Amino acid sequence: MMRYMILGLLRHHGARHGYALMKEIRARTGVQVSIGSIYRELARLVREGLARSTPNPPEADPRRAPYEITADGIAVFETWLSATPTKTQAPFHDEFSARAFFLGQAEPAVGRKLIERWREELGLQGKTLERARDVAATADRARDLSPLVLLPFFLRRRLRQVAVDLEFVEELESAHERWAAAHTQPAEPRPRRPPVAQRARSQAQRARPAS
Repeated sequence: MMRYMILGLLRHHGARHGYALMKEIRARTGVQVSIGSIYRELARLVREGLARSTPNPPEADPRRAPYEITADGIAVFETWLSATPTKTQAPFHDEFSARAFFLGQAEPAVGRKLIERWREELGLQGKTLERARDVAATADRARDLSPLVLLPFFLRRRLRQVAVDLEFVEELESAHERWAAAHTQPAEPRPRRPPVAQRARSQAQRARPAS
């Protein structure tokens, strides 16, 4: 999706350098994209003829080269924007989900550790999203005649997704514990040692000389 975000910003906001694109994407989506990923995607767009570098204005920082969209880039973006999305998120879209597929083959302790880390990660995500939502809501109220600001809506959506994921992890943990209880081999009982007095009598009998 990064390529279409970049193409859309170049399409509707004119030439931009990589740093400006990064800030705009962060402000619109709340996703902390890196400057390296922006410039790698820009390089691909240039190779495909969808974007090109353009001269810097005289007063601009010469270290930051701006890019603009080409006619082919506009066509690609408009086609993408009007097309019906066909792809849904894969069930193993993150590393935790991919690892969870092997809970039935892992030792119970390994599975418990994975589930606990998953819960902790979701908790951290929730706190980060709540802070970003509060900041976005405050900035939105400070504008008088602002354009449609979508970031608070997307942040609330992601918070709901985190809440659903946390509920899923709780259910997964319960199922894993039931599975572990049913499949863990009980430890073999250790032989009981005879009482101290009985052991002493046995030792005394063995120590008697044979008659």
